[in-house]
Amino acid sequence: FFGGVASLPSEDVKPSTEFWMALAGPVFSLVLGISLYFVNQLALPILFKALTFYLYQINIMLAIFNLIPAYPLDGGRVFRAILTMFTKDALKSTRIAAAGGKIFAAMLIILGAAEIFAGDFGGLWLIFLGGFIWFIAKASVQQMDTKNVLASVPLARIIQHNYHSLNPNAT
Repeated sequence: FFGGVASLPSEDVKPSTEFWMALAGPVFSLVLGISLYFVNQLALPILFKALTFYLYQINIMLAIFNLIPAYPLDGGRVFRAILTMFTKDALKSTRIAAAGGKIFAAMLIILGAAEIFAGDFGGLWLIFLGGFIWFIAKASVQQMDTKNVLASVPLARIIQHNYHSLNPNAT
């Protein structure tokens, strides 16, 4: 949604790994945007100039947007990784980074609502984006809470042993 998705073999990654993985997307977008800018400066047919103009601007803006330290954006993941390196507490770091994400999301929603009241219905996009960021930030904290609660519970304690069978002739 914000430019790409990283696949992790495990949920538990070292903060340094998360740091570099989170930086990879924005750095790639920035390098691509700068490269397209230089291609745009060449003597090209107008169609290619228009295409590279659009693409370099989009990629540079995407890199800048994704580096905002608001979780779940890449900048928020970098922020969480740095916090985790110092605090050694992934849950606390996630809570702080997600709070930043929620603040940023609320600002987007308020800005979007202001735009709508001013007659610009493009503000709906900001409201949608803010709502999405808010939801993911909140879900990330809930996921960490659930993981921490269930980490000390053995599977044998919660697995169901009594299975009820159904009659194969039942309708």
